[in-house]
Amino acid sequence: MRASETISAVEAEVKSPLGEVNFLPSPKQFFLLLLTYFGLHLIFRTIVSESAGIDEAYQLLVGQKLQWGYGPHAPLYTWLMILFLRTFGSSEFSLTLLRELLLLGTYTLTYLNARELTRSHALGILAAVALQFHPSLVWESQRELTNSIVASTMALATLLSFLRMRPGRWGGWIAFGIFGGLTALSKYNATIFYGAMLVAAFVIPQLRQRMLNWRLAVAILISVAVVTPNALWAYAHQDLTLSLTYKFGIHESMPWFKSVQIGLVHWIVSVAAHVAPVVAVFAAILWRPIFVERRLSLHSDYEKFLCYTFIGVLAFGIVVVLFKVTEFKDRWLQPLFVATPILIVVVARDALNRTRLKILTLFALALSCIVVIAAPGRLYFTEKRDRRDILNAPFRRFAADLKQRAQDVDFIVAGTYWVAGNLHLWFPDKPIFSSEWDLVPPDITFPGQKCLIVWNAEGGDKTPQKVKDFAQSLSGNEEPVPTFIEEKWKYHQHKVMRLGVMALKRKATETSANQ
Repeated sequence: MRASETISAVEAEVKSPLGEVNFLPSPKQFFLLLLTYFGLHLIFRTIVSESAGIDEAYQLLVGQKLQWGYGPHAPLYTWLMILFLRTFGSSEFSLTLLRELLLLGTYTLTYLNARELTRSHALGILAAVALQFHPSLVWESQRELTNSIVASTMALATLLSFLRMRPGRWGGWIAFGIFGGLTALSKYNATIFYGAMLVAAFVIPQLRQRMLNWRLAVAILISVAVVTPNALWAYAHQDLTLSLTYKFGIHESMPWFKSVQIGLVHWIVSVAAHVAPVVAVFAAILWRPIFVERRLSLHSDYEKFLCYTFIGVLAFGIVVVLFKVTEFKDRWLQPLFVATPILIVVVARDALNRTRLKILTLFALALSCIVVIAAPGRLYFTEKRDRRDILNAPFRRFAADLKQRAQDVDFIVAGTYWVAGNLHLWFPDKPIFSSEWDLVPPDITFPGQKCLIVWNAEGGDKTPQKVKDFAQSLSGNEEPVPTFIEEKWKYHQHKVMRLGVMALKRKATETSANQ
């Protein structure tokens, strides 16, 4: 179904459990409001900050060239980032534009999924604005996240493709295969959502009959084809791919029962961080029809399918815990529970009336107004709050300080990946490495002989041992005397950021000396 047909179908809405709702915007007006909201985020973030955050800096460092894989992280966000930087220029604007467009896609797809399930424009809007009750999406996604954002968008696109699959039409099946594969390439654990959807569909008898279609095999083959190049890369670079497995907190020496106990607690807490706030808002406003009149219900096989998908995701987490996985970070789970508002709206639709719908939408609107100001505005008050946000880092001024020295060298090595990523944002034509992850062993083939080493020197004049070791291994001489540059953190009166800098020339190899 084309976008114009979707809008027409919504405008000509035949049935709605709420009847005529005239205080909500039309579909076109709602999408315009979403564009305005995320456009404001784009403008304000670009104005107040010139630096990349931790996650963005990592992406900038590893994404200096196109390749099939980027270590332990799925590659789709990195590919999109490279496209945006090359299209719109190397700047924080390009990074923010990518993030806001992905979030726009998440909210739009939430609306379309809820409308597809309920055939109600009003409920579609409610599900979309209920994302404002989801802290990971409304706040953390504006502050830091990368892979989780694109994975959430792809997971919702996969869900919508499934809902639009028809036995006699190819469009939905092909889209399901493509977006299912892209979900895996967005964030590896998001594959759980894709798998849970397939299992849930086969659990429901009526849907199982529709799924027993050779087009499903084609869709799955398309997903496999989409992920195969990255899978082959990951297999060929297993050390890189598995380098962060320690974050799962697998303790072989810990007794099995204790590790399972710890894992279950962490899993429940992490899930609650995504689900509980949305549930709490709806429960507070709909408490009487939910708890007294018991109006919660599922109305169709597709609504049951979404519910079973969530159950499948929860069950998978419990199964993983049995293998002594004890650590789950909130940010990992965003794409697994991004559809929470859709499920809650679907289940609670009979408990809604015009008044409750208005309260929920006005509350979401109030939160939106607060967030669009607070997300960038907090950076103005970091010193007053006795805090330091990395988005206040003065890299524009540092880039001006380093410009001439950077032009005179062939490549740059930074002491941390955060500094390296931000330097790449300002010097996109210079190959940049970070010594933090041993990405620059002595035998690496550097793109030239002259090197500039830059590190965060806020700890004092003493050169970090890693920087010393690398400098000596690179130049073969005694450590040169570093210089230091200082700039005030943005919106700070007193605190300064300090970088250490030294220029090196790579020692001549035996081969080059003979030449």
